[in-house]
Amino acid sequence: MKSLLRGVIVVGIGFAPLVMASSCASSGGTGSETHFVCESDEACIAASRGNVCVHHVCRTLTGVPDSGLDASPGSGGRGGSSGSGETDSSVGAGGGGANGGAGGASSGGSRGDAQPDGQGGTDVDADAAPSCGNKMNDNNNCGACGHVCPGTTNCVQGSCACFGCGMPTAIAIDATSVYFTTAEKLPGRAGTVMKEPLAGGGATTLTSDQYGYGIASDSTSVYFFSAAGSAGRLMKMPLSGGVPTQLLQGPRNPWAIALDATSVYWVNGPSDSPPDGTLMKIPLAGGTPTTLISGLTAVGSVAVDGTNVYVIDGAQATDSDGGFVDGRVMKIPLAGGTPVTLALAPTAEGIAVDGTSVYWTGGDSVMKVPLSGGAPITLASGQNKPKGIVVDATNVYWTTNGDADESSGTVMKMPLAGGTPTTLASGQSWPWALAVDATRVYWTDPVTDSVKRALK
Repeated sequence: MKSLLRGVIVVGIGFAPLVMASSCASSGGTGSETHFVCESDEACIAASRGNVCVHHVCRTLTGVPDSGLDASPGSGGRGGSSGSGETDSSVGAGGGGANGGAGGASSGGSRGDAQPDGQGGTDVDADAAPSCGNKMNDNNNCGACGHVCPGTTNCVQGSCACFGCGMPTAIAIDATSVYFTTAEKLPGRAGTVMKEPLAGGGATTLTSDQYGYGIASDSTSVYFFSAAGSAGRLMKMPLSGGVPTQLLQGPRNPWAIALDATSVYWVNGPSDSPPDGTLMKIPLAGGTPTTLISGLTAVGSVAVDGTNVYVIDGAQATDSDGGFVDGRVMKIPLAGGTPVTLALAPTAEGIAVDGTSVYWTGGDSVMKVPLSGGAPITLASGQNKPKGIVVDATNVYWTTNGDADESSGTVMKMPLAGGTPTTLASGQSWPWALAVDATRVYWTDPVTDSVKRALK
């Protein structure tokens, strides 16, 4: 995978974020994608804004019949080379499609309409035939002469398509590298665990058998989930790559990972009959898992310090009258015990912890509460769908999803004690998870298939 460094709009400081890794960036034309907020594939299709709904954003993915998506109808056959006298010109190439278009007629003529079953139309005039070859599968002339498919995309049926490279979601960093997961919605295709130097320079795939909603790293290993549903697995592998080790078979709908010196912590999502989500832990080397909290309704993020584990239980349950009830910010001792609700948190998303407070995003606000409990404090309000959150010694950082079809997402920061928020990056499509080191903030954007960074 290439590392594509591109500047994007910045507000607040004079440095442009860099795109460290772009797993499926498209330069427009026939390879571009359409973004539209959605709840289902059907909504995208009905609105003519794409054919799959991923992370509430419509995406147009085309071109691979075995992907589980309907293939496009075949286009007209390519015009043959100029003929002379009664000699036929060369046969036009068949259009792609569900059944594969047939070859165009051997003589020049007007282009026919593509048929529903994928049959190619009649050739265009022979003298007007393009000179750049077969535009249906040429990465250097995809759909049009000179249209080059970028990165790891390939030309499939005249479009630059990125299948199997997924959408970056979770992220973790250490002193030298950034690690991130990709999610892949297409049937039969797994996501990946990727690694790239903090300075950029090229992402490498550590493993391709991955479920993209949680990642963490320590001094030796990276931890992640493989597969989803009832067949989930908790895995780890060396930071340098190698053979993944299974720590546990069977996490159900796993989501979010946190580590301390001895254990891995994660949440299992509820089934179709909540509340039955759980907060779990297992030794770093594997062994017997421990259920710390059960009865969770809509699990969110997880964080850990030297004493407790902290978890979001989202506001997805209904009360006896059929309405929504608030989510909760909860803590429980590392060894287990009685969970404590620190705060009610409507539509809570991300969570982070430092030596004094727990921080979270929810609704349109960034909040904090003392570790021992008390009155929640609003750090920032009026935020447009805040999501990921991290803290360092001086600041709290978060992403806002905004409206994905309007590129209104942002990366923000403000002092831990409160104050005026600073915009580190604006004009983002769908900033998701984020991480920080001593000098920079890093985040994933599943809509633009990229991992980005900016100076703090």
